[in-house]
Amino acid sequence: MPDAAPEIKTELVSKDGAPHQPSILESFRILETEKAESVWILCISGVQLPYPARASSEREQNLTDGENETPGSCIRTPHQVRGYETSRTIYTVLPTAPIDKAYSYIFEGDGTQAPQIGGFVLIPFGGQQIPGVIWGMETAQELGTPQSTEKLKSILHVYDLPPLSNAMRQFVDRVASYNMAPRGSVLKLAVPVASALDDPPAVAVYQLTEAGENDATWWDFAHGCKGSTRGVYEAIRIYLQNSAATMAELMQELSCKRSHIATLEKRGLIIKNFAKSTARVLPIPIRFTPVKLSSEQQIAAQKLCDLIDPAAQNPHKKYKPILLDGVTGSGKTEVYFEAVAKVIAAGKQALVLLPEIALSHAFIDRFSARFGHAPTLWHSALTPAARRKNWRSIVNGEAKVIVGARSALFLPYANLGLIVVDEEHESAYKQEEILIYNARDMAVLRAATEQVPIILSSATPSLETVKNSMDGKYDEIRLPSRFGDAQLPDVHLLDLRKNPPPKNCFISPILLQHLSETLAEGRQALLFLNRRGFAPLTLCRSCGHRLECPHCTAWLVEHRRSESLECHHCGYKIKLPSACPSCADSNSFVPCGPGVERIAAEIDEYLPAARPLIMASDILNTPELMAAAFAKIHAREVNLIIGTQLIAKGHHFPHMTCVGIIDADLGLSGGDLRAGEHSFQLLQQVAGRAGRGAFPGRVFLQTYNPEQPIMQMLTRNDRNGFLDSLLEEREGAHMPPFSRLAALIVAGKDEGQTRAIALEIGRQAPKADGVRILGPAPAQMYKIRSKFRQRLLIIADKNLNIQKMIAQWLASVKVPSAIRVYIDIDPQNFL
Repeated sequence: MPDAAPEIKTELVSKDGAPHQPSILESFRILETEKAESVWILCISGVQLPYPARASSEREQNLTDGENETPGSCIRTPHQVRGYETSRTIYTVLPTAPIDKAYSYIFEGDGTQAPQIGGFVLIPFGGQQIPGVIWGMETAQELGTPQSTEKLKSILHVYDLPPLSNAMRQFVDRVASYNMAPRGSVLKLAVPVASALDDPPAVAVYQLTEAGENDATWWDFAHGCKGSTRGVYEAIRIYLQNSAATMAELMQELSCKRSHIATLEKRGLIIKNFAKSTARVLPIPIRFTPVKLSSEQQIAAQKLCDLIDPAAQNPHKKYKPILLDGVTGSGKTEVYFEAVAKVIAAGKQALVLLPEIALSHAFIDRFSARFGHAPTLWHSALTPAARRKNWRSIVNGEAKVIVGARSALFLPYANLGLIVVDEEHESAYKQEEILIYNARDMAVLRAATEQVPIILSSATPSLETVKNSMDGKYDEIRLPSRFGDAQLPDVHLLDLRKNPPPKNCFISPILLQHLSETLAEGRQALLFLNRRGFAPLTLCRSCGHRLECPHCTAWLVEHRRSESLECHHCGYKIKLPSACPSCADSNSFVPCGPGVERIAAEIDEYLPAARPLIMASDILNTPELMAAAFAKIHAREVNLIIGTQLIAKGHHFPHMTCVGIIDADLGLSGGDLRAGEHSFQLLQQVAGRAGRGAFPGRVFLQTYNPEQPIMQMLTRNDRNGFLDSLLEEREGAHMPPFSRLAALIVAGKDEGQTRAIALEIGRQAPKADGVRILGPAPAQMYKIRSKFRQRLLIIADKNLNIQKMIAQWLASVKVPSAIRVYIDIDPQNFL
């Protein structure tokens, strides 16, 4: 263990003697080559810092203490493991805990149950029993140690599950290295439901008997049934020919009744048994429903399939990420479904990542129509029982297509053959808390580690992806036209300086007129405003007092549906006070600014014949409510949608011909580096909801800055011109994708102590060529959840190993346990 942090070295990476800028994959390789020289890394407050350091929370202290001060014996250096029998196998286990170390254990069971590398085990750890994974094994003789194993703890249980592959273990190591996170925290994402490791309890399942399998016997029974009832019985028989099923599964999947199952059981055609697992292995039929593709789609689909095809023939092929770049409504989903079908036909698994859970409902419908069966889902809204079942089906290889949010990327797939990142530009792929990572970038890493193809799909690709495509690091397939006869909508700017809304209103008269005409024609319309609630600010008209969250630097948002004021950062909620706490004036509070609820109230006043529906995450907060909302839209029970970004992308409404954007300027304020890029992407995605069917679409952007270049480019649909200007601007400012960023966020409940530690970190900042360090400075959101926050921003050349520099830098600062230092590599959020 080094006594002091080694000197920082800025190492340039070159290829064939010529300097070049490494891609994200090359950055991982830089990390790997320097790993042996790196300083000792421990987990401190959810991030990696060099030794020595103190645990920052009671929970982490408990995890690292316990009997004899450590859970096992760390085998980072041979002299730390004392007293082994030379022939005894020592198992190195990585716990599913916020720890970077792997620890040594022995196994007392018989040889038939002995763990293997990658195997899931249960271990004693810091006074607890938690899952872990065998990361390696050696004999004491190989380690060069004495001959006793008395001080080592024993593995408690070996789970009967397929082991983690070598590629998956490498992926865990690389994710941890790149994001400067504890390896155990990354592994926890692979095992998010500890109870899923246990064999499921025995449940009653139904199977066909010999009589039920016999065609003649079945015909004798079915011949006497009525036509509709006979169809139900036939569906049950076909279903049970694949595998056994519970009564609940039969009733849910086939809409049959208990009496149907009871009749079949009474006639001896099915029998009830007990089984440990009810996971169904149903082959997804390829081209269950044939899909007609346009000529452009067919060409794109064939290119995708040709790029994927060598997987079965050449296991050593080096895959490039594939950018599927198609305008809104071009049918990108149906195109990459062809690639998914090819992967399923090869007996492998396909993973499709979606940025929002809300998108999964429309996706499932399209998938089911295409393949005849729903995919396996993975997201936070699943019940614990569903998460257990789905996790096991993924690990065992029974689930062939998995659709999920960013956490689905870290699951231990049995035979992964394809990764699709839909809407790859979405900032929702960035995990901002605890373990900070960008799922899109980590998906590229996993594809490279597993050597499987990856498709990045978007109508508005991120600037980083565009640059990688321009540099030849990514392959590109384009869909420049909408499917069928649909055309891109006409985009119009509404200058609110010339056509202002009525007093205390937010919809201009021109937009109201177009909405009225659209609804009168029997079409559907959308009003977009990316603000939940009724009003973003409530203030006293007498003294100007603003109602703020006591725990965050944020105003309280009025929600009239729940008759409350809420903080959208910490969840704090109160009723609207009857009197101002500052001046004591009663009934003096007034709402300022609009949210989607206020727009809905305005529609009720000016378009009373409209049938509106508000779509926001706080209103449609369950999968059932979301599914019901989309059903109403498609059934045309609703003709006007008022929504946030929840409705901005991935949805196909063929009868929607008018889109109004209430505040097109909203995302352009503030000092966010990516504000312009994100605003353009969001507004173009929202505009893309219009005119996707047989009728042309119109889009109206309400703005106070119609001369703004972004607004002008949106009206011309000049996405490429916008990207070119943005690339030129970023290159001149030496910002990504022409440099690398990292942020240090110092957070603590004591404002003075937090500022002092941040200043000390700033004073110890390294001096190195190709690096600029800004700050510390108070974060824009200075306080969140009662914690004060200071930020430092690192801007570095792309050829610098920024992770190694940060690790050595923070080694020189002693961080108290009450302070947390978060490291955000490639930050997306600058609040």
